[in-house]
Amino acid sequence: EIGVYVSFDDGAKWETLQLNLPRSSVRDLRVHGNDLVVATHGRSFWALDDIALLRQMHDSVTVKATHLFRPSVAYRFAGGHGAGRGVGENPYDGVLVDYWFKASPKDTVSLEFIDARGAVVRRFKSKKSTDSTFTVPTDSMAYQASDSIVMTRAGSNRFWWNLRYADAKRIPTVVNDMGTLNGPTAVPGEYRVRLIAGKDTLTQPFTITLDPRLDATTADLQQTFDLGIKVQDRLNSIVESFDRIEDLQKQIDVRVKHSTEQDDAAKPVRDHLEVVRTELVDWFNHDDQATLHFPIKLYNMMLSLNSQVLGQEAAPTKQHGEILDDLGGKIDVQLQRLQQLESNEIKTLNSLLVELGLPPIYVPPLKGKKPIS
Repeated sequence: EIGVYVSFDDGAKWETLQLNLPRSSVRDLRVHGNDLVVATHGRSFWALDDIALLRQMHDSVTVKATHLFRPSVAYRFAGGHGAGRGVGENPYDGVLVDYWFKASPKDTVSLEFIDARGAVVRRFKSKKSTDSTFTVPTDSMAYQASDSIVMTRAGSNRFWWNLRYADAKRIPTVVNDMGTLNGPTAVPGEYRVRLIAGKDTLTQPFTITLDPRLDATTADLQQTFDLGIKVQDRLNSIVESFDRIEDLQKQIDVRVKHSTEQDDAAKPVRDHLEVVRTELVDWFNHDDQATLHFPIKLYNMMLSLNSQVLGQEAAPTKQHGEILDDLGGKIDVQLQRLQQLESNEIKTLNSLLVELGLPPIYVPPLKGKKPIS
């Protein structure tokens, strides 16, 4: 008559399982998979999504300092998490991870998601207790999962991974016009979650499976994933080169302020760097309306391609691969030009700077290569 209760000791003791369910008469309960469906009198139907934690809860768990529960099967839903107009909230599309602390840990806590090959595909951490900008909630009316920061409350905690790999690198000052920085979504298969808290390292397996309403196969989604990784790599190379060029230009500007004798040699180098930067990135677009007045550059083209590739639960089209090859070739032209500038023009400029008693332009080494002196 007053809500839902649960017992973990065959009825010797009962505890409330009300959460955010309104106080009302509960007329029926049904367990469907890992969900509990509740029929109330006058308050509609309710669903408690994913009761894997309740099934595994035991006194042997609560006496431990740390415990990691085994996650339920994670569904890769088509659509996404959220509420539609006039309807209840949808379940989480991804994996829910429940874990227990007898007392709130003082050290940083990490959650790692690992693929079948043993590679860590995502890592999330807790906030340090010394961080005054973040307050860890001590309780909640509803048992909501965090999705970026690992909670470290005493008792049970819940974390949600939406199955996406890390986002591509971002240029904060540039408008993202009709594209996305999202990383690709994990392909259905076997995975593990690892909880690291102080001296405790706990691991549990879980499975990602596809939305049963879809016709796509795992092979289709693997193709989309592989292409998404390639697109992300190209995006990251653009952002890294953009940052590299801006750093080189700033160094040149500082040297010019210290001596005007090398201004004639420095200006052409800076201008050549600017040409490469402008071909790679729409750096002049700082407002959404500005994208209507300037040509779209490779950065935003790749963002749009990333959105198209990842915006479907199906295999990529032939055209997606062809567009990546076309844009990738244009990106390579600019990256090669940047390397030539670093190897030749900047090297020549550095010789002049040394003659003038000024420090040379520092060129950060590329991966696997030595810095240019």
